[in-house]
Amino acid sequence: MGFLLELLFDLIIEGSVEGASSNKVPKIIRYILIAFLLGICGFFVILLIAATVISVNEGNIPLALLFIATDILMVTGIIWKSRQIYIKHKNVR
Repeated sequence: MGFLLELLFDLIIEGSVEGASSNKVPKIIRYILIAFLLGICGFFVILLIAATVISVNEGNIPLALLFIATDILMVTGIIWKSRQIYIKHKNVR
């Protein structure tokens, strides 16, 4: 069952990334796919921020620092990957 869910979500995410960066897809659909992907990324960043706040409130500072480092890496990775896709898309035109 876990394999099927992983496969389903992998297809949804990969399909959204490919559709959002393709010129063949209408602009309105691309914008919806981009919003969907940003929503998913934002959800995980907010989830990690909430975990950081909870761990600080419980006094577990090393775990909070790990969560902060993971947050910074995730946001940096999202920005880096978005710029790569944007530059690639811009050069194709």
